[in-house]
Amino acid sequence: MEGKTNPKDQFESEDDYGGYNQKSKSKNSSTTIAIVVVAVLVATAFALVCYFGFRDTSADPPENSIGSPEPETDICQLPPEKGPCEAYMPRWGYDPVRKECIEFIYGGCEGNGNNFETRESCTEYCKDEDTDVCELPKEIGPCDGAMPRWYFDPSEERCMEFIYGGCEGNENNFMTEDDCESKCGDMGGLPPTCIQLQDSVYSMEDVTDLFGPSTLLNDVCPPVRTGNLREEAALPTGHFASNQINIGPSPIRLFPHSAIMDKRGIIYESYTLDRWTDPKRTDEFYQLTPGKTDMPWEKIPSVGAGMQQTNSGPDGTPLSTFSGLTGVRVGIENSSDAVMTDFDIMYATFMYHNEHGSLEVPLVRGAAMLTHIFTNANPVITPYCLTAINGVDASFECPEEETKADKGTAYVEVSCNSNTGILSLVVHTTKPIPHVTDVQWAATVSTGWESARYMNTCDSNICTLSSDGMTVTLIIPDAKDTMNYAINIINMLVIPQSDYSYWYHPNPAVVACSPSPAVTISYSGRMPVWFYGTSTITTAHCLGNNISDAMVDVVLSLSSPASSLDEIDYIFVTDDEWTADHAWIPCSPDVCNIIDGGMNVVFTLIPTSEISYFAANVHGQFIIETEPWNWRRQPRKIQCPWVSETPQDISITDKSFIFELQEPGNLDMTNTRKFMAYFDKDMTVTVNDDGLFEFQPQDGGHFTGHMQLVYAGTSPMGDNSIAESLHKYAGVYSYKPKTRFCVEGDIGFISYDWNKQGDDFFGQNPNQDLLTVALPHHEEQLNSENLIETPWGFKGHIGDRWVLQEDLPKASIEPDQDAVERIKNDEDAVRLNHLLAAIEKDAMFETLVEDCTREGAQSYWAGKSIGMVTRLATISRAFGTDHYKKLDESLRTCLDLWLGIVGGLPIENVLRYDQVWGGMFMRSAGLEEEIYPWTNFGFVSYADHHFHFGYWMYAIAYYAKYYPQWAMKEENKVRITSLARDVGNPSKKDRFFPTVRQKDWFFGSSWATGIGGGARQEESASEAINCYHALGALGASMKDPVMEAFGRLMTATELRATRYYWTVRENNRHIFPEPLQTYGVLGQLQEDGIFYYTLNWECDPDQFPQRHACIVGIQLIPIMSISHWYMDQEWAKNVYDVCSWAIDPVSAPGGDMIDQTWDTTDPVTTRWGAFCQTIMSKKDTASQADAIAYTLALNTSDLEPGSGLASNLLFIYEST
Repeated sequence: MEGKTNPKDQFESEDDYGGYNQKSKSKNSSTTIAIVVVAVLVATAFALVCYFGFRDTSADPPENSIGSPEPETDICQLPPEKGPCEAYMPRWGYDPVRKECIEFIYGGCEGNGNNFETRESCTEYCKDEDTDVCELPKEIGPCDGAMPRWYFDPSEERCMEFIYGGCEGNENNFMTEDDCESKCGDMGGLPPTCIQLQDSVYSMEDVTDLFGPSTLLNDVCPPVRTGNLREEAALPTGHFASNQINIGPSPIRLFPHSAIMDKRGIIYESYTLDRWTDPKRTDEFYQLTPGKTDMPWEKIPSVGAGMQQTNSGPDGTPLSTFSGLTGVRVGIENSSDAVMTDFDIMYATFMYHNEHGSLEVPLVRGAAMLTHIFTNANPVITPYCLTAINGVDASFECPEEETKADKGTAYVEVSCNSNTGILSLVVHTTKPIPHVTDVQWAATVSTGWESARYMNTCDSNICTLSSDGMTVTLIIPDAKDTMNYAINIINMLVIPQSDYSYWYHPNPAVVACSPSPAVTISYSGRMPVWFYGTSTITTAHCLGNNISDAMVDVVLSLSSPASSLDEIDYIFVTDDEWTADHAWIPCSPDVCNIIDGGMNVVFTLIPTSEISYFAANVHGQFIIETEPWNWRRQPRKIQCPWVSETPQDISITDKSFIFELQEPGNLDMTNTRKFMAYFDKDMTVTVNDDGLFEFQPQDGGHFTGHMQLVYAGTSPMGDNSIAESLHKYAGVYSYKPKTRFCVEGDIGFISYDWNKQGDDFFGQNPNQDLLTVALPHHEEQLNSENLIETPWGFKGHIGDRWVLQEDLPKASIEPDQDAVERIKNDEDAVRLNHLLAAIEKDAMFETLVEDCTREGAQSYWAGKSIGMVTRLATISRAFGTDHYKKLDESLRTCLDLWLGIVGGLPIENVLRYDQVWGGMFMRSAGLEEEIYPWTNFGFVSYADHHFHFGYWMYAIAYYAKYYPQWAMKEENKVRITSLARDVGNPSKKDRFFPTVRQKDWFFGSSWATGIGGGARQEESASEAINCYHALGALGASMKDPVMEAFGRLMTATELRATRYYWTVRENNRHIFPEPLQTYGVLGQLQEDGIFYYTLNWECDPDQFPQRHACIVGIQLIPIMSISHWYMDQEWAKNVYDVCSWAIDPVSAPGGDMIDQTWDTTDPVTTRWGAFCQTIMSKKDTASQADAIAYTLALNTSDLEPGSGLASNLLFIYEST
């Protein structure tokens, strides 16, 4: 016990110990007090004599040890002693039997040295090197408090939460999980010397007053299903569960399942790896693919085509969406809507309640088994397309999800012969027409168009469809003079359609009749998909008591208003069988009524039997689809209320249930899809009055326990072998896993501690192995011995945690100094002179101050400009020119404005703090302009924040490095840090901003999408890299080691994901569909598909093969000093061909056949050609020479805004 501090005798005041013998106080209390004082003084004097006479001061108890020490005695082995006095003084003493400090009451005098003011001082002095606090049992203590604490459970070998009463207990009691882990655990398997990041913050300051508050998002994009979470912290906007708490709910991607919620429960569909490459899911579209000379409808796919690889819908409808109409729903009867109660990086927990109990749904990314925790509530399961349950025949409705298939485009050969009176329309489509009755036409003499422009359904008298469905010929009689015409191909396109004008008025197509007519060609066009509206049947009821007084009432809701009944057709039949031969009936006033400004159409129909079928067709400016979309196979069925169906007689008792489902849209019953449901006790399933499958404990009552669901693949009907292979993992699950980050030197680590829970349901898993799912990029980071094959295509991982390791790029945004010196030291100075000339050109061209003060939403465009100037300034400094001086002045002007340090920006560009979700907000529109979720690339709804702010942080990182006095001013620092907190906050402890707003740690990449609805997607992986690289650089400049480390780690994971999911290489070629294996790059990655197109980037010429350069280019902007981490020789070889075709279109296969009337063989503009040249230069020395020559011939104005000649040239020369 050597080395302890010297003691000091302490005299306690009367207030400290509450007064001596307060119960006996009387009028003589002053006398009593005097006696007490004397007694204390005597006792103290005795203690001093004992102490100085007998104790070695090197082994003294601490200063706040109170009692009298014994000579040459270890005070920690003495029993805590009250002493003879009667004061009431709570003290702490070490109990040598229990081997822990306990509380006792000290009388105020004498006693011994085992007497401490605090538990901490007692523990510090008397700690037993042989005692492990982590082995101590959990102790709540005798008090009645409710303090969340953590203790280490040696049997579980992990830290667990418990409720501490507030007093006594033992030392196995920690404030946080990380405190517990640091003492008793292994910190999720991370190196103990690492810098931990997940509980660190850059700041916790409320910046509302600094920037000013905004609540506009309450009107634009309010949160849903979030309960009281916003009171505790900022809400997540890019989290996987954000898909279910924003205004446009879309599926959550969990791997290997998707999930979507409604008030009836949560619906699951499979989400397997084979969907990424399945050719049945590859949908090419040819709107931008040129055609052959004189036959523009004969497309030349070999030069390139847009494409999507859909991965949402089941295999029976491979090009469909998933909106909750397939798969299996799990819920409870009469439940409330779901509410998110907790979330973190890898999980989100939702709760459903009903009058009896609740259903907790702990969603975890990568969890193989979907776990559901029921409390006093019976599970209700909806298995769509059911054919059997545990081998017993059963059935359930089998709706089809809406298709996402491209609708194609069309060319029309038109002629009108006045001699024969024939109008000939030959329609050539790029996608096959399913049935001739899908074609509708309107044609009349121009003077009669207003009164006779209704659509006619094609029949054999007028229309002939080719065997391949690609051509339909219409021979229309009674043509004369000048004819107006229009064509609607249901669910595909309208002709004409240009500039978003209606077909019917005032812009029909026109052709003049003549005795010797020439054939002219018109083009349908097709507006971008996001401009199309939707039509939805919101009401479809049969009213009345019997068929004699029955009436069917249908309400069709439109997202774009109809202005005339001419736009709307319908089919209403009451036959027992629906066929494709029913003609569309134009709406008439006695049946149809347009209300609500054209947003709703009410149909009033009279049925002739108890079951009716209905479909509607809306054609016009935006909406050209039917409702329902698959009206041929599944029209809306309307059943009168007095007709009831006999429920299925099913009663099965078991702990496991296998649901065999047929494929929607595919009646081939050879194979069925399997979903397994596992329970922790025997359950009996029956079919309730609503036709749903209700599960009840075998002994009755309501269920409290666990249920798991898992997709078990597709196999022959009755073959359960794949499903049975998953039995052994049933019962064990991940619950609120802990994600940790740490950095040590140039190595970063990510730990997923899955927090394993549950039990082995079937006695097949004695070690309670936990099965999780690894994505392709995880495989090389995990121990191969723990990886297994699964029915989902993804590898499975057996283990309680993952530890992933990353090599970290440098935080600096400066060009590599060694590369700069090589250029400076060239004997001929050719490269140096080229770069100096490029610096001069760029400096003369830059317009930063003009760009950052321009009206209109400029956070992105001004951001690109400030990024370009910053990169140029770093190059200027590296090569010793003085251009940076003026550039720095421009940077300061714009940074002061945009950070709000000085005023003067237009209102649309002023930063505010959004109090609705929590984060930085910019109105992005004038005060009189309406704000939409997509305004300013969606920035107002938290889309693209990492893109926009990435450029600004890049500039601030540079400026703060060279002008630290500006950056470190208190208010400036808070403003600067707010941008970092918005896109790169590492911890939930900062309650004003969500953690890593756009980053998906499990997938590795980021998502640009915010809270405006729709599937998460991103177009530019390189701009995400730029953001996190800038974050690390900003941390270095601001002397914030956490920000620097976290930025580097985020950059490293973004780079890995970019290399694996955005750029085609030999190690990942197998996960891309065939067209992308040829093209070498993605255009856009969505959670429900892989795309080869760009959403917001126009190309010039906007066609293939030139468009290849634009798709490659958006994965390169901006060129950075670390771009070489993915812009390397291997990838250069894989995009070299498509870049070459873009620059020289005739060189593309089939390029010499391009029709020059409709398309062109002009090269892609230098704006995008220059990007292609930068990556092509990495292929070989000849390609590098070509890229140099190309770039030297340009001016800065020839480049895409935000790019610079010096930047491109430096990267071409030295990859920095």
